[in-house]
Amino acid sequence: MWECPNMIKIDSKDVFVFSPQGLKKEEFRYQNIYQSGYMMGKFNEYSLEFDHDEFEELDMGFDFYAPQVFKDDKNRNILIGWMGLPEEEKNHDSNRYNWVHSLTMPRELSIRNNKLYQFPIKEIQDLKEEKLFDLQDEKLDNIQINNICENSYLLSLKLNKENAKTMSLKFMLNKEEYMLLEVNFKDSIGKLHRVGKISEVRKFKIDKFKTNRSDDLKIDIFVDKSAVEIYLQDGEIALSSRVYASKDAKNIELNCDNKIKIDSFEIHRLGKVTYNE
Repeated sequence: MWECPNMIKIDSKDVFVFSPQGLKKEEFRYQNIYQSGYMMGKFNEYSLEFDHDEFEELDMGFDFYAPQVFKDDKNRNILIGWMGLPEEEKNHDSNRYNWVHSLTMPRELSIRNNKLYQFPIKEIQDLKEEKLFDLQDEKLDNIQINNICENSYLLSLKLNKENAKTMSLKFMLNKEEYMLLEVNFKDSIGKLHRVGKISEVRKFKIDKFKTNRSDDLKIDIFVDKSAVEIYLQDGEIALSSRVYASKDAKNIELNCDNKIKIDSFEIHRLGKVTYNE
């Protein structure tokens, strides 16, 4: 079954966004119970034929499904997804309060190098308030940051891997639970771990290191209580997850097997969203 179909046009490309059920799990793809993704090509509205590229997943995190796309009054293509999956409601701590799941932040869609990019709209980025951490132009292999507000922040990291083969970034961290983003530069593989009451892992390919396009990596992590959205390379890869961390899980730790070049490492508190009806 294909759920929630959307056909949109971005630049000169037709993009079919939908959520197919029944795809067989692979090592680096289709790791959730159901998937959401897109096919890009040219749609003939007269013959109803669609000449398209292969199916690509939209999000590699633990909780993402059934995205919908619309065009706003600024002519932006905006995607909002369901941060949850059907038939997995029992895995969420919010059940005790008689609610489950949420929506992702609105993401603006664009096409670069024949690939769909997605990144939170400017209005979300404008919610940045107090700067909680700031590190510029340093070479190191370890950083520890303690007590970062109340798990409502934007972490932005720009780095050059230099001679490092691996990098791990833990956040929402205490002695027993954490989220962990791992990057193996040598094998061009990423992993996202959710460690705590339920421990899981998702693996994904990072083509940029495989093709030696660059040694630079950009990571943006939006944390808002139980919602986490990670964007790599300005939205080339997105990972959305629900995380029910303890109140003291507020530490961050970066480790590498060799020194990396930190171009910029900033953490900003995020303010509240104002809704206008």
